[in-house]
Amino acid sequence: MEQIAITKSIGQDTWTSSLNQVELADDNKRAILTVPLMHVGANSKGLYWTAELLKEIAYMFQDIPFRYDLDGQEGSSHATKKLSSPHFDVGWTYSGNEGAWYDTKTKTLWVKGEVTHPQVIQKLERQTTDGKREVNYASMGVIVDEAKCSICGTDYENGVEPKCEHERLKAYNGERKFLKLYMLL
Repeated sequence: MEQIAITKSIGQDTWTSSLNQVELADDNKRAILTVPLMHVGANSKGLYWTAELLKEIAYMFQDIPFRYDLDGQEGSSHATKKLSSPHFDVGWTYSGNEGAWYDTKTKTLWVKGEVTHPQVIQKLERQTTDGKREVNYASMGVIVDEAKCSICGTDYENGVEPKCEHERLKAYNGERKFLKLYMLL
């Protein structure tokens, strides 16, 4: 397999998950992806991930499908209130710790698996002149069961935003409001 480096560095980016490593099989029938899926800190939807939670939930991302909007019909799933996106299964993460793990050094939950859908593999192969891939990031959807407002501590119950005056991602006295997550379904 040819190893292809992705030019965008992940650094401390807590807003998106750039594809860190893509390996294309010689027959171009599968691609192995290694993705920094979630980082300690807040993401663009105002969900705050702790190291403890990422360690606890890593197993939930083992042996699950990679999903992709093949037809481009869904639009962006990165709207603040949209926490998941229904897409087509295009591959799978590996089972066990090879499929998902928490790395204490990078403070990141990583996933690794194979994509086998021909259209997605073609998109992974295509790059702009500056090296950006047509598919250059990953995202995930979650169902939040327990969380609290990071400003006042009001509980998030049964999938409903906390009943407080604080809007997610808005700053209050210099502090941005996030949902601090405690449990995912």
